[in-house]
Amino acid sequence: MPTLLRTGLLLTALLSLADAFAQQDIRFLEHPVRPAPGHAKDDAVLWPLDILHQRIDLNLALGTTIEGHCTITAVPRADGTDHFPLQLLALTVDSVTSPNGGLAYVQTGEDLDIILASVIGTQDTVELTVYYHGDPVVDASGFGGFYTTGQYSYNLGVAFTAVPHSYGRAWFPCADNFTERNSYEFIVTTPATWNAWCNGELLDESQPTPTTRLRHWMIAETMPAYLASVAASNYQVVRDTFPSIAGTEIPVTLVARPPDTTNMKNSFVNLPDAFALFEEWFGPYRWNKVGFVLTPQGAMEHATSVHYPQSIADGSLSYQDIMAHELAHHWFGDLVTCDRAEEMYINEGFAEYLSYLFIEEVSGRRSYLSTVRANHKKMVHQAHQLDEGWWALDSVPQEWTYGEHSYNKGADIAHSLRGYLGDSLFKVGFTSFLSTYAFQHVNTELMRDHLTQATGVDLTDFFRDWVQQPGWSAFEIRDAQTTPNGNEWTVHATLGQKMRGPANRTTTCRSRLSCSAAACKSNIACASLRAVT
Repeated sequence: MPTLLRTGLLLTALLSLADAFAQQDIRFLEHPVRPAPGHAKDDAVLWPLDILHQRIDLNLALGTTIEGHCTITAVPRADGTDHFPLQLLALTVDSVTSPNGGLAYVQTGEDLDIILASVIGTQDTVELTVYYHGDPVVDASGFGGFYTTGQYSYNLGVAFTAVPHSYGRAWFPCADNFTERNSYEFIVTTPATWNAWCNGELLDESQPTPTTRLRHWMIAETMPAYLASVAASNYQVVRDTFPSIAGTEIPVTLVARPPDTTNMKNSFVNLPDAFALFEEWFGPYRWNKVGFVLTPQGAMEHATSVHYPQSIADGSLSYQDIMAHELAHHWFGDLVTCDRAEEMYINEGFAEYLSYLFIEEVSGRRSYLSTVRANHKKMVHQAHQLDEGWWALDSVPQEWTYGEHSYNKGADIAHSLRGYLGDSLFKVGFTSFLSTYAFQHVNTELMRDHLTQATGVDLTDFFRDWVQQPGWSAFEIRDAQTTPNGNEWTVHATLGQKMRGPANRTTTCRSRLSCSAAACKSNIACASLRAVT
C-alpha cells in the first residue's frame, strides 16, 4: 500500500509514494487482537514484599493437570509486615510451609493471602513454600495461560483479556505485575520421552524413574513473573553461539520437535544479523543465552526462551520480522519493562520498530521506508477506529493494551524519534538508557528525561506532542520561495498544521526539505506553526 512518510521528519508534501513491504502483523501472533473488559487506569505500585528468588518444582507428567510447589524468598518493603499476598489462578493450594512449620492462608479467587508466623521488617528475610495442584487455565481470548495438548505442555505469559495482563499466576504463585522482578529456578518433571526447556541455563538432568525425566534450570537475571517460561515435548535442539560486542560468546538454542528442526533452522538464518544489529544500535546483549522454542501458539517474549509459533517456522523467511521482534524484546520489554500496561508501547512499540531496523538491514533502505510508510498511513487512517478512540501512547486503556496504538503507533513514533535525533544520538541515547535501567521497570517520563540528558536534545516537546497526547498533527507546505545566495539557495517555506485527534497543537517540529531538481537540502526549524482549517 502506498503511503506518505511520517510528517514532522520529512515533509509529507515532498515524499514520493512507495509500494508497501509485505509484513505480517506481529500482534495477531504475539497477542491476538480482541478487546478486554474495561478497567480503570492503574498507577505503578510496588509489591509489599520484594521477592528475591522463586524456585518452581513442577510435575508435567500427569496429563492435563499439573502439580507443583514454589519456594519464595523475599524481604518486606516496610516494617510491621505480617501478611504475604500472592496470586494464583484456578489452581488449588494444598498447604503453605516455612522452615519453622506450616502457615495459615486464605485463598479467594486468584488472591492468596498468607499469614506469617510473626511480624517482620525490612531487615528480615522470609522464605515459604506453596504447594498446589490443578487443571491450569487458558485465557478467554485463547492467548495466555498454560496449555496441555497431549504433544506439548507450555505457558504463554501474557493474557489478552485478563487484567492484569501478566499471566504468571496461571501456573505458579507470584506477584503478577510488570514491576516485581526476581531470579528463578525451575525443576521440571516430564515423561521420559520429553524434555523441558525454561529460561536460563540447564544445570542438571536426570531420570528419577523409568517413566520420568527431570531437568533443573536457573536464570540469575531478574524478570517479572510473566516472562518466566516452561515448554515440554519430545524436543531436539540446534545449538550455535553469537559473538557479542561485550567480548563474550552467547549460546544460542533453537528448540523444536524432530520434524520441525530443519524448517526452523531455515527460517532463522538471519537471526545472527538481527543479534549483531541490535547490539550495534542498543548495546550488548545482557542475557545468558538466545533461545527460541517452537510451540503451537506463541510469539511470546519469555526471556532467553521465546515461545515461537511452529506454524511460521515453515522453512521460509516470510515471517522473519516476527523473529526479529521477539529477539528485540531482550532490549525492550525484557531488559527494561514498562511499569504500567498503559505504557505498553515501551515494550511493544519499540520491539516492533526494531523489526523495521532488521528489515532495513537485510532488505535495504527502500524496504524499510516502504514498511514505515505503510504503517504510518494505516495508523493515521485506522488506529482510532480499530482501537475505538484516540489514545495517548502513555495512557492507552487496558482494553487496548495490545492494540494498534501500543504496537504500530509506538513503532511509528520510534521512527520519528530516530529522525528527530539522528542515528548517532538515537543510538547514544538508547544505549545509555538501556544500560542505566537494565533489569528495571521504566516509564515515559523517565525515558524522556534520560534521553534528554544523554543526547543533549531537550525532548520535552517531542514527548508532549507525540507520546503524551492522542492523535496526529500533519504539516504541509503552503508556499515556498527560493532566493539564490552565491552557490546556495535560501528556501523560505510556510508550513500549515492540520490536527487529527490531538488535544493541542504541536509546538515544535524538525523537518528535512529535499529539492530533487538541484539536489539541495535545507534544514527547517519551525518556531511556530499556524493551523490550517
